[in-house]
Order: sequence, then C-alpha cells, then structure tokens
Amino acid sequence: MTDNWKLSALIVACMFVLIYLLFRDNTPIVQVGVFLVFVAASLTVLIIVAAPEQSKATTGDRGDLTRGAFICGTVNVARTQDKWLAVRHSHTTDSAMKEKLFDGQLVYAYDLDGNWLKVRADKAGILIDGWIYAAYVTQHPCS
Repeated sequence: MTDNWKLSALIVACMFVLIYLLFRDNTPIVQVGVFLVFVAASLTVLIIVAAPEQSKATTGDRGDLTRGAFICGTVNVARTQDKWLAVRHSHTTDSAMKEKLFDGQLVYAYDLDGNWLKVRADKAGILIDGWIYAAYVTQHPCS
C-alpha cells in the first residue's frame, strides 16, 4: 500500500468519525443525505490523493519529463510485429503492462537496470512513468 493510499484512508476515516459525531441524533432522512455526501467526498479524496502514477503533463514544459534524465530517446518499434512498446510496472516481462508507447514517441530515461530503462513520456498530455526494454529506444541528445 502506497503512502498516498494510507493518507487517503486516514482522511476518509476521520471524515466518517466527524460526520457520525455531528449527525448521529438527526432524523433518518438527514442521516441518509449526509451519508451520500460522505460517500461522494470519500470518492473524491480517493481519486485526488491516491491517484495512479499518471498525472497531467504541462504542455510546453518538459521539466517533469527531463528532470534527472540521463538518456533521451525515441521509441523505435516500426519493425516489430505489434508496432508498440509495453511500459511496465517493473523491469521484467512478467510485470504488468501500464501503457503502450508507439513508434516515434519521445522518452526520457532516469534509471537503468540491465537492459531496462525507467522512463517518463508525455502521451497526449498524460505523464507516463514506467520501465521499457532499452533495445527499442534510439538515443539522441537531451535538449
């Protein structure tokens, strides 16, 4: 469990206790209404605080992409059967796939483990973060 999930669970639990203490003596219809508001607020907290690793990339600002990058490159999968490259949670083919990158996609590597690169990429405004197989990346100068 990540720290974000722990924080969101703590916030939801605190909200539940506070709502219970404030509205326990009200009529059932008020309690149902308050409960529905609590559910909506809880879902909002979970979505915002415990969001997945993807976040919006700022258009025109590659600071989040290039920060710490030691390899910049382009995905080169034109000659592969699938025509896409899997971005994985970990640096193994047994790891779950997070996303697909296509030929020509720019990537910024900030970690290396054997033949695997930990990369960031901007895919249609979404910041992708994960591991890809290095053989499918054509390196070029970071600019």
